[in-house]
Amino acid sequence: MTGRRGFFIGACGAALLASGTAGAQQPRSTIPRIGFLAGRLNPSVAGFDEGLRELGWIDGRTIRIERRIADGSNEQSRIMATELVALGVDAIYVTATQAVAAVRETTAATPVVFSMLADPVELGWETNFARPAGNLTGIAGVATSEIAGKRIELLLAAVPGARRMGLLYTPRMLTAELAVRGSEAAARMLDIQLRVLPIERDAAPEPAFAELSAWGAQALVVTQSQLLATQPLQGRIVALAAAARLPTIYGEPDWVDFDGLMTYVPDAHDMGRRAAWFMDRILRGAKPADLPIERPARIQLRVNLRAARAIGLALPPSFLARADEVIE
Repeated sequence: MTGRRGFFIGACGAALLASGTAGAQQPRSTIPRIGFLAGRLNPSVAGFDEGLRELGWIDGRTIRIERRIADGSNEQSRIMATELVALGVDAIYVTATQAVAAVRETTAATPVVFSMLADPVELGWETNFARPAGNLTGIAGVATSEIAGKRIELLLAAVPGARRMGLLYTPRMLTAELAVRGSEAAARMLDIQLRVLPIERDAAPEPAFAELSAWGAQALVVTQSQLLATQPLQGRIVALAAAARLPTIYGEPDWVDFDGLMTYVPDAHDMGRRAAWFMDRILRGAKPADLPIERPARIQLRVNLRAARAIGLALPPSFLARADEVIE
């Protein structure tokens, strides 16, 4: 686990050090210049850089990349999207649903490639995947309501006796209500009581865990949210779940690398790598409308056995057999 985490952080750090400056508008160079906006550092960042290199796009040599990291802030995403458009970049790569929304609101002209866990049709941004209607295309996840329900099912498979589950989510995130509705529908079908608790931006997670403990929660879902996944909140949530001995499934890709128990999400690294192919096509003259939106190649169930042992959880062999990756 340490090796994987070190590679991920190192790759992201190297990418940021190689980035263009964030100052005033620079003279247009003879090589293409793209914008890069991430809601936070995540595996898709390293995947995108890797994909570009494989296609011959080397930052500072064959391409210039203007990088921005919003650190989970919707307001920062809007500011940074405006900055990138003002710079006159040839195209923009965006990862994280809230950041995609910010760029979408900022420009209808600059070509945009995204990799995000949400479904643009479910959000009402597109009518179909085959022919994008605007200036955006890329890799999109499955419907939020569908994958949220699947996480409830997987959590029950991991903890067969769990009849009371908590769900933490961030209000006003684009996919929040979809995730809640999907989770509630699955809970009703499986005869599980679900306690849904919001965590506002910058709010302490401790009261939510105290409420879950008093209620007698036996397992927990933490929904997809770039706010909940930012440091140090991510570390606090993982620590609180471990202290409460709550088996927890997370909706962001890298939580198991930071001692979370399990995640069920599309492979973000592969999504970023595939997004580089879209960017390559656009830089060579293709229009977003000519590049159908794609689904991720795979959705991964990743399980951290060390986290399971720390809370005294013996995972059923039948559940472990379903895992795409088991971290010892």
